[in-house]
Amino acid sequence: SSCGDDEDCKKSKCADNTLEKIYLGSINFGTNKIISKNITVNKAMKNASFRITFINNRGDTESACSLDSFAIRPATYSFDANETHLIGGKWYQVDANATNDSSNAKISGYTQNVDINMSLIVPSGCSLPSDSNKTTIGFTDGSSNVTIKSKDIGDYNISILDSNWTAIDQTLKTDGSMDCIQGSFSNTKDANRKVGCNVVGYKTFSFSPKKFLNTLSVSNFSTNGYTYVSNDGNMSANINITTTAILEDNSTATNYTKNCYAKDINTTVKLNT
Repeated sequence: SSCGDDEDCKKSKCADNTLEKIYLGSINFGTNKIISKNITVNKAMKNASFRITFINNRGDTESACSLDSFAIRPATYSFDANETHLIGGKWYQVDANATNDSSNAKISGYTQNVDINMSLIVPSGCSLPSDSNKTTIGFTDGSSNVTIKSKDIGDYNISILDSNWTAIDQTLKTDGSMDCIQGSFSNTKDANRKVGCNVVGYKTFSFSPKKFLNTLSVSNFSTNGYTYVSNDGNMSANINITTTAILEDNSTATNYTKNCYAKDINTTVKLNT
C-alpha cells in the first residue's frame, strides 16, 4: 500500500483488487470470533496491510482491511566470495543476498541501498591498528554484489546493517510503543510478538599471504674475511635468511606478525654442489 498510516486512504483502497497480493489463503472462523493463524510470506515489503474478503449477510462480497500497516523484512544476509582461498590485497567479488530465516535462499522484493562494512578482527594480545572501511551497495530484488580488497592479511568481518527498512514499524504510537524492537536484529518474537527492527548479516573472510619471499646471504665466520674448512661449526660460514610474507602487489604483509597473524613455518636450506 502507498497510504502509509493514512486511514482514509486505506479505507478507500481496501476494495481495490489491483493491489499486489503477496499471500492468499482461506480462514474458517466457525463459531469463533477470534482465531490465530500462522502464515509465511516470502517477499520483503516496506508497507503491507491485511485484507479479509467475506460474504456479508446480504450475500454481497465485502472487504475489511487493517488500518495498521507493517513492514516485512529479510531475516539476514548471506555472503559468498566464490573462492576458497583468498589472498591479501587482491580484489574479489562478493555476492550478497537478503534471505529468510531458514536458509540462504534469496527473498524477493528487497530493493534498498545499504552500507557494507569490512573490518579487521584484531586478535587478543595483538597491537595492530584498526582497519575498516565502509561503502554503499544497492540491492535489487534481494540480490547485490560488491568488489572487496583487504588492506593486508588476516580475518576480516564483512557486515551489513539496515535500520531503515522497517521505518513504518518504528513510528511511535500514542502510548509511546513501536511495532518492532528498536536497536534489535532478533528474529525471535518477544512476549509482545515483536521482532527486531534491524536487518543484520555478517561473515568472516580469511586472507592469506600470496607467498613467502626468501633472501639468503652467506658471510665468513670471521670479520677478517676468511672461513676455515673445518668440522667445527663455530668456524663455519654464516647463512642469513630473511623470510617475508607478501601481498598480491608484492608489498609486505605487515599483519603477518607474532601474536597477530604469523604462524610458525618450516624452512629447508639446501647446498647446491
